Amino acid sequence: MLFRQLQRGPDCSPKRFFRPDGFGALELLVIIAIVAVVVVLGVPTLHSASAKAVLAANAGNLASLVEEEMLYGWDSEYHPTDEGSPDRYLSNRLERDLGLAQGAARYTNPQADASRADVVLNSRAIPADRSSASPAVLISDNSVVGYEMFNAQPYAMNREFLAGSLVVHFNTAYQSVDVFYVDRDGKKSADMVRFSTG
Repeated sequence: MLFRQLQRGPDCSPKRFFRPDGFGALELLVIIAIVAVVVVLGVPTLHSASAKAVLAANAGNLASLVEEEMLYGWDSEYHPTDEGSPDRYLSNRLERDLGLAQGAARYTNPQADASRADVVLNSRAIPADRSSASPAVLISDNSVVGYEMFNAQPYAMNREFLAGSLVVHFNTAYQSVDVFYVDRDGKKSADMVRFSTG
């Protein structure tokens, strides 16, 4: 009897903890609102982190390709499209190899539309409008896209047009080839890989 009184006392009644008719409408709406807020805050952060991880991995793979091609002894003097030969110049060799890559080996820009997502741009000029924006890979010797200069204020528009791109910069000031990526906000990666050419 004492056990029954303890079990069904005023502080332990089953009705106090459990409602036989389930959740009320207001309680259900509060739970749905909390879940929606968590999803809205969490999914973009997760997507952004995974996109940066993919870009970082692609930049690492591209740096390995640049290193491998440099070991073959290609001339590291920069030449844009149609001004050099892939049989002689590193910039043209990279452009050819990246352009010929198929399937998983082909780099794509997650920020570009499907028609431009896998474009390899080997040019001294950097993208200046939406039609040429967001190449998968930009190969250039233009100092504006150099790692040290990249976040400089006067070039904010240029950064926007390179969002999601991998950059291979032939850096004449340091006599090097630098590899880094540009995130979706148009900011350079936290680190880059530099190969000396001198």
